[in-house]
Amino acid sequence: MPKAKPRSRKTRSELRENNQQGVQPLHQQVLQRRARQSPPDVQPPVQPPVIEQQPAVQPFFVDIQQPVQPPVSQSLVHQPTSVNFQPPVIVQQPAVQPFLVDVQQPVQHQLLNVQPPMHQHGQPQHEQPQSVERRQLSDVESSRQSSTSWSVIGTGRNPGFVSKHFQTEIDKLAMSSMSDNTLKTYNNGLSLYKQFTEELNKNPAWPPSVESVLEFIAYMSLAGYSFKTVNSYISALSFQCKLNDFIDPTQHFLVRKVLKGYMKVNRVTDIRLPISYSILITLLKNLHFVCTSSYEAILFQAAFCLAYFALLRISEFVPSNPRESNKVIQLSDVEVNQMQVSIKVRHSKTDQLSQGTRLIIPHSGQGTTVNSTLLQYLAVRPNISSQFLCHFDGTNLTSYQFNFVMRKVLEFSNYNIKYYKSHSFRIGSATDLYLQGFSEEQIKNLGRWKSSAYQNYIRI
Repeated sequence: MPKAKPRSRKTRSELRENNQQGVQPLHQQVLQRRARQSPPDVQPPVQPPVIEQQPAVQPFFVDIQQPVQPPVSQSLVHQPTSVNFQPPVIVQQPAVQPFLVDVQQPVQHQLLNVQPPMHQHGQPQHEQPQSVERRQLSDVESSRQSSTSWSVIGTGRNPGFVSKHFQTEIDKLAMSSMSDNTLKTYNNGLSLYKQFTEELNKNPAWPPSVESVLEFIAYMSLAGYSFKTVNSYISALSFQCKLNDFIDPTQHFLVRKVLKGYMKVNRVTDIRLPISYSILITLLKNLHFVCTSSYEAILFQAAFCLAYFALLRISEFVPSNPRESNKVIQLSDVEVNQMQVSIKVRHSKTDQLSQGTRLIIPHSGQGTTVNSTLLQYLAVRPNISSQFLCHFDGTNLTSYQFNFVMRKVLEFSNYNIKYYKSHSFRIGSATDLYLQGFSEEQIKNLGRWKSSAYQNYIRI
């Protein structure tokens, strides 16, 4: 058996040299050799944490043609189902339409179809007070179903809040609030409106619609009516609606504008001429040639002088019908002496309550004419307490008789009766006062004008 080689010992100096030359020590070499013989455990590489990147936030733009799709997280979706986002549904309210009354269709109001509660005896209970709008709508509905056309001013039905026992008296008092001339004009307007509905086969039920009122104005315009007449007839429709608690269609904006345009297009010039003082003297002299007796001539001389010097309207000193005889100047209302003439005007166009106005005509200048004429008339007038201007038999002088004799004496005096009316005395007196230098306030006081309307009476 061969002998093993003896290990050589290295001195410290040799080891130190080996370290300096890069030779590893023996124990490190042993560890490295063992490591090569047994492979080490393989550790999995450390992966950095996975950070889920969120989608970038996009600005929210709404497309009115496509529904909005909100982002859906994949971690919350368990099944592959699509989600469609529907926009909220906005309930659009119907537009409020203006309240226009149509005569061909009855107004239906849901709140007004409730029947009133009944007592156990079958009588309806008193309803709670309704608002003005609801009551007007109720009146419109009921009137269109029951009322017919009107040819005279008045209430065609009981308004519901007035006892039928007092309805007749209420109607009479309401009619008394107007003068007879105004009532006559209003009745003429309603009669013409009824004729208009019959000719055009329109529904005559009340209240008339705005369209019917506009067509009625056009109807009168084509017929050649003056603006004053048209305005009075439209006022008749308005009064009738208000009297029966209807909605007034004549106050509609378009109706007011059409009337304003009518006034501009159909402006009529007042063709009445004034009866001046010189014309008055001529008429007073010629009355003896047209009257049947001397008393009648003196009677109409007194009437002409009153109309001129007191600036009277014809309705203030002679009545148009016997019912108005107590509204005109009475015998007790006239006082004549050597100083002045005092006249009380009982009732007038601007004094519907008959409070009365006292007029004084001094006995000077042209005033001497009226003084002497009235004294002559009072000397032959029958001694009866009645209307101041009366015939010899005591019957009252009427407006028809006054106008008839005035036309006869004007025609006899070679004046065109087309241009002279009973109002010509008032126009002539106002013109003469202006030419004599009377002030504006004096003319207004003598003529009882409360505005500048007196200027329309001055003809120069």
